[in-house]
Amino acid sequence: MPYRKNAKNHNSTTNMPKNLSSGLPAGTRVSISLEPSGPPDPFGDQLVGGILAGHATLILETSPVEEAGEEDHLLTSQVIESKLKELAHANAKTSTVETYTKCWGRFAEVFEELPSDRESIMDYLARFDGPSGRYRLNNQDNIHLLYKHALDRGWVSRDPMEGMKRPNVKLQQPRSMDLAQVKKLMGLEHTPRELATLHLLVGHGWRQHELLEIKARDVRSMERGWIWCHGKEREEFAPVLPETANLLLGLIDDLEDDEQVIGSVRGRSERFGSGGMRVMVKRLLAEAGLTGFTGHNLRDTFATLVERKAGDLTVSMALIRDKVPGVASRYVTRDLPALLESYSPLRQIEGGLSPGLTDGGEPGPDDEKRGAPGSVEPGNASFGKLVETGESRTPRPEETIDR
Repeated sequence: MPYRKNAKNHNSTTNMPKNLSSGLPAGTRVSISLEPSGPPDPFGDQLVGGILAGHATLILETSPVEEAGEEDHLLTSQVIESKLKELAHANAKTSTVETYTKCWGRFAEVFEELPSDRESIMDYLARFDGPSGRYRLNNQDNIHLLYKHALDRGWVSRDPMEGMKRPNVKLQQPRSMDLAQVKKLMGLEHTPRELATLHLLVGHGWRQHELLEIKARDVRSMERGWIWCHGKEREEFAPVLPETANLLLGLIDDLEDDEQVIGSVRGRSERFGSGGMRVMVKRLLAEAGLTGFTGHNLRDTFATLVERKAGDLTVSMALIRDKVPGVASRYVTRDLPALLESYSPLRQIEGGLSPGLTDGGEPGPDDEKRGAPGSVEPGNASFGKLVETGESRTPRPEETIDR
């Protein structure tokens, strides 16, 4: 069996019966025939030949305890290495591999050998005690992949996580800022790096980890209001405002093509990670006196303010590159750069509060009239541009058709 700790001890001749039995099911019958190994007995009684010739049946009884003991020596790091090799073969996304590597690395730090009892695994997962339960669920699912991989390879005889209850996750309600708060946040003095971060989070609705994936080559290849986005679900073109594009261009003067644009500071060369991004966003919010908000709430803010301004949920969802309900996205092409130009919160703070919002960010009395029969909603005009493309929901720049 591969990837055993102290493998040299398992290859010795003294352990051969043990190795043989561990590879066979309990009760296996092995027939052994014995034939004379030399000439007949010179005395003619064939006593020697009678002893050397014959037939025997050997029954090997394998012990479940013995098999479990063998599996205790399966190194966690070796299972991780094999699984990462499989992910590389499948051309998995870089961000996906990084997520798995981080999760499995923490697990390997605690368990040098892959634990075979469920209690140890559950004790480990208990440390992820966030209020939503999402972190524990993600770690459970990621760790389970290691056991499934080891079981598929025949390195373990059972999966201790099979049938383990999955934590219930509390869905978090979206929480968005109002335009006055957005204006306050954007009105402070920021470095170009910080300003570009806020532009993409508040003004474009990007996810935080998507900012971390922007490479200098992506910025250099921008054209006609589009930038390549390494998204959560897919890699695709995303619209970008002109001033945001200029900010990004100003950050790449000394960068190689494969270097991060929103990267580390203080002369550090290591990759800027999600933890650093969270800290920076939290600090920027605190400097603006905005408490109780997270980086994800900035995406909520973008989606909410766009929907209220456009009066069309599908416009908001298209701009955050999410699935648009009731729309066959493979056959719909929208002018997303134009929609972003019209409805981005960065444009809204230049022209005051969006229709239907009070200063507190709540729906105003006129908001109930939106969507009434016979009303004309600005976002619905975009459905006049429909083409059959057969491509993903976000078109490439050269495939955008104006009619």
